[in-house]
Amino acid sequence: MRGLLLPLLAVPFIGTAQLFANHELPANQTGLGPVRTLRGVIRDVNLPRNQFLLEARGGEHLFVMVPRCKLKRGVPVSDLRDLAVGDEVSVLYEMKGVVRLAHSVVVHSGPS
Repeated sequence: MRGLLLPLLAVPFIGTAQLFANHELPANQTGLGPVRTLRGVIRDVNLPRNQFLLEARGGEHLFVMVPRCKLKRGVPVSDLRDLAVGDEVSVLYEMKGVVRLAHSVVVHSGPS
């Protein structure tokens, strides 16, 4: 019984790694352009332009939040004003030319 318990506990953790890996979903499955995810740390928030700068693998990436973007910290849905410099986040975004349009932002931890 104990020999089976550890492998069963490891399965959910392996599955969540795929959730936050950088990957691209086929556009025909989402109804959007190419959709990707990226995880990193917020470096700047520009409220008037509805943008934020994310530092992740490969450098810094500028995102524009779409009007119906969902910002989640646990369960409640918020807006760009709730993002703070230093927050660790995952972003689900769509590429429109060279612009990254954020559709969903999940805050993992606050500024340190």
